[in-house]
Amino acid sequence: MGVGTRARGGALAAAVVLAALAARSGATAATTESRTGHAGAPSVVVASPAPGSRTASPESQISLLGLPVRDIGAVIVTGSRSGRHTGRLEAYSTGDGASFVPSRPFVAGETVTVRTDLDVAGAPGGTWSFVVAHDIPVTSAPSRPALRTGVAGGDH
Repeated sequence: MGVGTRARGGALAAAVVLAALAARSGATAATTESRTGHAGAPSVVVASPAPGSRTASPESQISLLGLPVRDIGAVIVTGSRSGRHTGRLEAYSTGDGASFVPSRPFVAGETVTVRTDLDVAGAPGGTWSFVVAHDIPVTSAPSRPALRTGVAGGDH
C-alpha cells in the first residue's frame, strides 16, 4: 500500500470516528468542502475537556479536534470566577485540530464556558462548559515499624 493510500485511509478512519461521535451526541456530520477543502470531511469537532466534564485541571488547554486551525475561528473562554481568558490557538502537527492555550490558569472549582461557531460533539450551538476540579491532597502512606526477624521471644 502506498503512502498516499495510507494517508487517505487514515483520514477516512478519522472521518468515520468523528461521524460516529457526532451520531452518538446528536450532532450532524455534514460535509465541509467549502470550509476545509476536503470533500466528505465531517464538520463535527471533538472537544476536550469534554462538555460537562468535572475533572479539568487549572492548567487545562482546550483541545479542538477535527478541523485545521485555519477553520476553527474564534474561541471565547470565560471562567465563572476568573473571567474572560485570552490565549492562543496552537495547531496540531497532524493538521487536524488545535489547542486553545490560555494565557493564565483557571481557578479550581469554577465553571469554564467555551463559545465557538463550530459543530462540537455534545455541545449544541458550539457552546459548552466544564468544571475545574479541586486539588486532592496526596498523603503518604502511614509508616510502619520494620518487622524484627530472628529475635528470640516476644511478639513481633
